[in-house]
Amino acid sequence: SIDEFLYAFIGLFYDDQITADAILCNAEPKNKSELADILSTIKGKKVFITAKPKGNKLKLLKQAEENMRNALIIKANKYQTWQNKWALWQKELGFKDEPKRIECFDISHQMGEHTRASCVVFDDQGAVKKMYRQYIMENITAADDYAAMRQVIEKRLASIKKRKLGFPDAFVIDGGKG
Repeated sequence: SIDEFLYAFIGLFYDDQITADAILCNAEPKNKSELADILSTIKGKKVFITAKPKGNKLKLLKQAEENMRNALIIKANKYQTWQNKWALWQKELGFKDEPKRIECFDISHQMGEHTRASCVVFDDQGAVKKMYRQYIMENITAADDYAAMRQVIEKRLASIKKRKLGFPDAFVIDGGKG
C-alpha cells in the first residue's frame, strides 16, 4: 500500500544520513511517528514528518510534485529520443536483430605525441558510462593512428575476454582516410 511504500522509501532514502529537519508528504507514511523518531535519532535533532500539509507547505509540496513531473517528462523524452537513435543505428548498420552493445573508439594526440585512445559504450538504454575507458598507447610511432587503433582494439578484446563481458555487436571506429 502507499503508506507502507512511503515508509520504506523514506527509510531507504535517508538510510543513515539525514539532512532535512522536516519531510513533507502528500500521503501519510505507515507508522509516521515511529519513522520520525528513528530519523530524529539518526540526525540527533527532532525531524518532523508532515502529511497533507496546508498553506505555504502545501505550495512547496505542489511545486516539488510539478518539478518531479517535469523531470519525468524530460527523462521519458530523452529515453524516447535515444530509442529512435538506437533504431536508426540498427537500420543504418544493417543489423537484423537489435544490437545489445556497441563500442566506439577514437584516437587523439597532441601534435603526434601523447597518444590516447577512448572507448565509449552504448546499449539500448543509452550511454553506459561505467564502461567508458581511456587507454595510453605505448611504443607507437608518432601520429600512427592505425597502430594506435590496433593496439587499443587488442587491449579491449583482451579485457573483454578476461572480464567475460561478452563481445559487443559492433565496434565503431572514428577515423578517416589514411
